[in-house]
Amino acid sequence: MGMIAVAFAAWIYAGSPAPGAEAAAARAEPPLVATTFFYWYRHDTKEHFVNADGSDALTDHPPIPEKVSYASADWWYAQLLLVKKAGIDAILPVYWGFPGDGGGWSKTGLAALARAEERLAREGKGPVPAGMFYDTSTLAWNTGNRRIDIAAPEGERFFIRTILEFFALVPREFRLLRDGRPVVFLYSAGFHKGDNPNLFARTRAAFREEFGSDIYLVKEVSWPYPADACYAWGGALGLKLHQVASLGPGYDHSAVPGREPLVVPRENGEFYRRQWERLLALAPARRPAIVHVETWNEYHEGTDVGPSTEYGATYMELTAKYADLFRRGERIAVRGRWREAAKVSWKSGAAGGIRIPSLGDGIVDKAVIDGVACLKTAPNRHGPARYFYCDLDDSFVYDAGEERFAVTMTLRVGRAAPVQVEYDSADPKGSVFEGAFKPGPALGPLAAEAWHTVRFELSDARFANRANGADFRLSAGGADLAVAEITVEKR
Repeated sequence: MGMIAVAFAAWIYAGSPAPGAEAAAARAEPPLVATTFFYWYRHDTKEHFVNADGSDALTDHPPIPEKVSYASADWWYAQLLLVKKAGIDAILPVYWGFPGDGGGWSKTGLAALARAEERLAREGKGPVPAGMFYDTSTLAWNTGNRRIDIAAPEGERFFIRTILEFFALVPREFRLLRDGRPVVFLYSAGFHKGDNPNLFARTRAAFREEFGSDIYLVKEVSWPYPADACYAWGGALGLKLHQVASLGPGYDHSAVPGREPLVVPRENGEFYRRQWERLLALAPARRPAIVHVETWNEYHEGTDVGPSTEYGATYMELTAKYADLFRRGERIAVRGRWREAAKVSWKSGAAGGIRIPSLGDGIVDKAVIDGVACLKTAPNRHGPARYFYCDLDDSFVYDAGEERFAVTMTLRVGRAAPVQVEYDSADPKGSVFEGAFKPGPALGPLAAEAWHTVRFELSDARFANRANGADFRLSAGGADLAVAEITVEKR
């Protein structure tokens, strides 16, 4: 387990590597909805049903637990039919196999999946294509729990053989293909040691030698090496937009021992609806062509959209509705009170269409300075930079088409320094991640320990929440930055 925790460590900085042509590659084919499929459950042996101390290991629960078994082709068959009913095009089995281990639930489960796919094909009901979700936590949690060094020849072989062995167990006719190539999703880069810029290229070469084709590689954004597309883990916490969009129904890992509390409420389905509607509010031409639904059945972390005791088929029905709109290229308007507003504002203690998040590399604390209530940047574990993020309500503006906005702010710096603005731009060449962090005006330098009112305009703002979930951010070169008031006007 521990999968969601790594997502926070993979916070995106403006200095992250640019995906370049990956965006075009991700959009070259028809829309696709895929979901991570966890198959490590087996009720008769209590695998992943019960914690080591005998307590319930699951936050949410499958509706008929006694039928759940990764080794049962009948269970796989029933699940695949439900996946189809939910409007999902393909599954991404979460693979935890180790090279040469000869068995274990990961490989036993894929053999049962193949039998279920064969039955679907015989009956004219399938198949449901399967790609690989390579759970790279095996690079740390494996036989002997040794941290794999991908720079060493044996570590490189471990990585490559894991992928080859997965596809040796998934027959060619049942594989998920993109651009004619089997699809591989990579989980986070936070588990291995060493650096190997040639790792992906050598993996492709080995796959071509073994199977006669290249792979379609979708990396988690924490990997620095070039891939066909990228995504961000953590969609269950809220929509993540890269070449692949990630979204989910909420999050609750209360049943997992030893974790810090983290709950993103489902809000009776409203949270899930909002994530899909934010995706569908994007202009179809700029919308990712692949959606990763996170997840089908991760009951430990409460991110399941498949059937459950707690929610029945509610999330299957919602997924089917929105997946159909996505595939048809529909665009919908964002709901909210600011749709007709000419401006939005924020003042400490009073939000009027602007939200100030506090997480990642943008931690802020409440303060009163010279009698002025404000929010002030605080140290964070991601580095010396301190960012102040601003998120405009999506009903005011979302995925704008090069619109102009005027921004007025009252702010203060701890030492004399310019304040740099970076914003989510419609200019795909403006910065990393297709303009998500385009540099705006540098304000100042501003005199230290005094309040300043500044005003600037942005002429090509997109404001699609791609700046780490916000629309723009401010920084003062590591200096303290306090903000008391913000107004954004449509021009």
